[in-house]
Amino acid sequence: LNKEPNEPNRFGWIVEIDPFDPTSTPKKRTALGRCKHECATTALAADGRCVVYMGDDQRDEHVYKFVSHGRFDAAQPRANMDLLDEGQLYAAQFQENGAGRWLQITLEAANAAAEREESPIRFADEADLLVRVRDAARFLGATPMDRPEDIEAVCDANWRGLGPVLIVCTNNAERGFEHPGNPRRESEQ
Repeated sequence: LNKEPNEPNRFGWIVEIDPFDPTSTPKKRTALGRCKHECATTALAADGRCVVYMGDDQRDEHVYKFVSHGRFDAAQPRANMDLLDEGQLYAAQFQENGAGRWLQITLEAANAAAEREESPIRFADEADLLVRVRDAARFLGATPMDRPEDIEAVCDANWRGLGPVLIVCTNNAERGFEHPGNPRRESEQ
């Protein structure tokens, strides 16, 4: 850290490889945010946009969704190569009744939420927001989870999402209380 104070911020990014081209250069997908990603599962929205579901595999972290601005074109695979460069990032908020919603993570919303909580933290720009996406999700009210490890979208044969998304959580032995939307925990005897 003395040599490079930014060193910790270099880790925790999704990197995409092209399995059909072994000579391709891996691409860091900054727009998907920085956290302790355990998975990145893709599906297509009904309108053809690419959706990536991600879990932050650490105690009391969050579930994320990224929706591309561009649309997938099956007839032109090369045109799809940069779909994950631009889009909207969301964090999940679950309610006690099982309902949920996606909280849009934007610079304006995150800074306004931090200000409401009287936190000294502010996000300088979009890059800063994506580096500290965990803080933004927390300020916006995303549900703390028990290490969301894997997320799978239920899809049809053409990878179009059918609506349900399954989330697998590893554990959180340190959580001694229930969170709305993440309430079940085996009691310890």
